[in-house]
Amino acid sequence: MTDSQLKQFIVAQLDYFMPLDPMLSTLAGLTVATAYQPRQQGAQEAATIYFFKLFDKRLGSPKKEDIFVDPVPPDPVGTMRHEETQAYETHVQFTALVPQDPAAVNRTTASDALNVVAGIIASDDFITRCRAVGLGILRVMDVTNPYFSDDRDRFEASPSFDVVFTHERVRTTTEPVLVTYDANVGRV
Repeated sequence: MTDSQLKQFIVAQLDYFMPLDPMLSTLAGLTVATAYQPRQQGAQEAATIYFFKLFDKRLGSPKKEDIFVDPVPPDPVGTMRHEETQAYETHVQFTALVPQDPAAVNRTTASDALNVVAGIIASDDFITRCRAVGLGILRVMDVTNPYFSDDRDRFEASPSFDVVFTHERVRTTTEPVLVTYDANVGRV
């Protein structure tokens, strides 16, 4: 699975599951977006769940397999397809921006939203959809909640959690099949 396919899958699934949750449905305009986009200027004004890939970890060595591909006219002999399948762990971090108003003490916080999203990702329904596209979930980590001073000199939380997805990447090459071999034995 490529990075683009993984991003599209995460956005599509969270766009489906988040409106179904009673807590998240109270956040008007809640969206899912990849963080650190090349053309994004400034922060979203609406509540947003951000995610970005931290790193890929290759597991073990690739599985190598040669498969004969039957000939298709005008090719009279066919070809050999060489596949190398590498298992990967892809670590993805999720963060949230839910603008807070000090007067609205009962409003859903970014940490609340991320805890719900972590629960959605760990749910059986989400895992079933992952398996259907060849993706697995190894771990959903704890939600951390460090604070920082924002642009209005207010303390604001910056919660995040990590998810470890498992998948495979396949590299394929094609080689011609050897047709004839002429052995010439001569005197020396």
